Amino acid sequence: MNREEKITRTFVALADTLADDFDVIDFAEQLAFCCRDVLDITDAAVLLASPEAPTSPRNPTPPENGPTSQENGSNSPETVSNSPETGSNSPQIRPTSPKPNLYSPAAVTSGPFDADDADAAHDAHDAHDADAAHDADAAHDADAAKAAVLDTALREGPTVDAYRTATAITPAYLGSAPTAWRDFTLRARAAGYTYAGAVPLRSRQETLGSLLLLRTGHSPMPVADFALAQAFADAAAIGLLHARFMQEADTLNEQLRKALHSRILIEQAKGYLAARRGISPTDAFEALRRFARHHRLRLAAVAQEVITTGDLPRAPSATGDQGRESPIS
Repeated sequence: MNREEKITRTFVALADTLADDFDVIDFAEQLAFCCRDVLDITDAAVLLASPEAPTSPRNPTPPENGPTSQENGSNSPETVSNSPETGSNSPQIRPTSPKPNLYSPAAVTSGPFDADDADAAHDAHDAHDADAAHDADAAHDADAAKAAVLDTALREGPTVDAYRTATAITPAYLGSAPTAWRDFTLRARAAGYTYAGAVPLRSRQETLGSLLLLRTGHSPMPVADFALAQAFADAAAIGLLHARFMQEADTLNEQLRKALHSRILIEQAKGYLAARRGISPTDAFEALRRFARHHRLRLAAVAQEVITTGDLPRAPSATGDQGRESPIS
């Protein structure tokens, strides 16, 4: 499969979020793996705002010392330039919202090498091969280093900046990264990465998280690949919003279904009570409502009791035993 076909398949996959079995973890892993497969990077990871945290608003003001693509006339996404090749100083990110509560639904991708690492560990135990055991240990150490990078990226670094400012953070050479990235830089360099950047997962006025882009080697990722990473992230954000909308619609439909069912119960209970007591349906409804409010019960629950027993439930006595019927009935 050529690169163009991979890009097309990626966009199709990112749009496929309306299935009943949509899984955000699988979606994040797929996005990260597609980035590694298509883009000239080493690793990628998706960080999302936790469900209880508000999504970051789009920031109309570019961060200080960080020219956007509109200012420099390029066609790349809005960026904060961190690369020493641009000749700019390390960016000073202007806070636009409280520090986000990000989480990682999927680990830093290791692509198809995950299976190879597992096989190496298995072979080491089965064949007692010293070389295989060494390879497995090395793979484990590499995974631990990547996990440390990802853990730190939840608190500082390009992913946090991209989320807070809703702008793409150009991959920075970690040898001269911003001082605000101190812990992230230490762990990323220890894991062997030389460049790190991020793009926001954004759609209109909402930013749902960010996509971490990591690279080894002596040069940053190509500008065209960086723009494509932002396009992937934008498509992913739209897909996530569609999935959220469908879940909210399902919740609303369920609430409406329950409301309709409750209304049917109440109408039936009105008829039962009116017939039993020889009162009008309006008076029967008032009796149901007064009883439910007085005893802090759901009206539908009282109605169900009337349908089951033919009359209002008996109010609990002060001792907790079933006593006389409530005088308000």
